[in-house]
Amino acid sequence: MEILTETWARLVSAQFERLPGWHDGYASTERFIWAPGPAIEFNEDPAFMFSPQFHRRFVLPSHRELIRHVEYAFIHLHSTQLHTLDNLLELDELRAIELTPDHGASIPDLIPVISRIQAVKPVIVHAYMSADDMRMIIEQVNPEGLCVIGRADTPEDARRLQDAVLG
Repeated sequence: MEILTETWARLVSAQFERLPGWHDGYASTERFIWAPGPAIEFNEDPAFMFSPQFHRRFVLPSHRELIRHVEYAFIHLHSTQLHTLDNLLELDELRAIELTPDHGASIPDLIPVISRIQAVKPVIVHAYMSADDMRMIIEQVNPEGLCVIGRADTPEDARRLQDAVLG
C-alpha cells in the first residue's frame, strides 16, 4: 500500500506541475467539480470489501498521504460502501465526499446519510436519479455544502431532467 500511495502521489504531483489551470482553478473530470486550486477525486471502490477496522488500519493512512499532495481532494463513495463512512469523516483534510447511490438504492433511505456527511463536510450526490429524487434531496438537505448532479444519457434527457427539477 505504501508503494502504491507513493507512486500515486508522485504521479499526481508531476501532473499538476504540467497541467494548466482552468478559469483560475482546476476541474475534476469525472464529476465536473471546479476548485480554486489543484483538485482530484479518488475513490473507495477497491476498499469496499474491507472491514471498517482493516480500512482504518491500512486504507486511511494511504488516504491521508494522498490528500497531503492535493489541495482540493475529494473521494467517491458508493452507497454500498457506507461501512467506511465513519473513517472517511475523520479525514479533516478531505474537502468533500461524493456519494453515488447504487442501482436500486432508495433516495429516501439515503437522505439521513447525505445529511450526516453534509453536517461534517460538503457532499456531492451524483447518480441517475428521477426529478422527484433530486427534488427530495434539495428540499430535505441543507443547501450549504450540497451539490446534486443528475446523470443523463443525452443532452435532451439532461434538459428534460433540469426542467422537471426546476419546474
